[in-house]
Amino acid sequence: MELLINDHTVDFTLDREKDTTDIITSVNEWAQERKLVFASVIIDGTEYIPSEIPTISLDEVKEINCIVQSIADIVVDSLKEGIAYCTRADDALGSLEEDGPLTEVDVHDLVDGLSWMQEIVLSVISMLQLSPSEIRFRDGTVQEHFEKLSELIIEIQSVPVEEASDQTFLQRYTKAIHDMEELFKIILMSEQLKDLIVQSIDSPDNLLKGIMELKDEMPDIAEKLEKASIAYQSGNDEGGAELLQDIMDFIYFYMRTCYQLTPVFGIDLKTITIDGESMDDINAYVNELLNEIVDVMENNDIISLSDILEYELKPQFEKLTRYLEKLLTELQSFS
Repeated sequence: MELLINDHTVDFTLDREKDTTDIITSVNEWAQERKLVFASVIIDGTEYIPSEIPTISLDEVKEINCIVQSIADIVVDSLKEGIAYCTRADDALGSLEEDGPLTEVDVHDLVDGLSWMQEIVLSVISMLQLSPSEIRFRDGTVQEHFEKLSELIIEIQSVPVEEASDQTFLQRYTKAIHDMEELFKIILMSEQLKDLIVQSIDSPDNLLKGIMELKDEMPDIAEKLEKASIAYQSGNDEGGAELLQDIMDFIYFYMRTCYQLTPVFGIDLKTITIDGESMDDINAYVNELLNEIVDVMENNDIISLSDILEYELKPQFEKLTRYLEKLLTELQSFS
């Protein structure tokens, strides 16, 4: 019987495990110790959720593939799904304004969408071990914002469809969606989410591959930082936001990879230095800049956001290519 975790073979010695239930219990304990979530398990090609795994003797099983995710992965995926929904909803509302009044189905869908986005945020905040009342948003808190959003939902449900279709309501729908999109992005770049990023279970070979991918993509990210800055400067906030999303995806991949270097390879990033500055120093500064980005986004300070992207964050990523090359040299013995 072969045991895999996220498609990677692991060295596993049977102790008292006699069947699939025993194996899953052992892997689940391992995952919980690392703050990982057991998503599913594939037994000889058939996928099961953890609560519905059949008990099968290990003598009858060829392969068990356990799929786990970090809480950070789940949070990031949820936030990105929320942002994508906001984009689709905004486009749909634009079409509705051209096509005429809303139907009862349209109103129902809008209410469901607003409620779903609230649930996503509340779930994410819970996973970040925070409370809606302690997260600042605009001139208040997330809790206060959601109270107003709930009032809007109740109002929509209590008026005739014709009234819920007028321009005033359409403008309120649109504002609510834009607010939620901004909130998703603020949480996506928050300090709490960065703190939640945990060591993944990538093998050393896959981690090395990730470092090489980061090195190859670094110049492109530096260019995107400049393009995003220009987009915001020219009033193309939508284009800037799309580029910023790509940049944030890259930064999370980069930070996650750096986080794994010490436990997997025993490498201290303070020892990777060029001209007296360590890779650890640069990462700390990048973290500071991400916090500044969150602050300026909360204040809708597009000028400061543009300046940070082009004049502060971009130079750091231009330098990091050399650090990644030096890091790969240090890790040659693992290839």
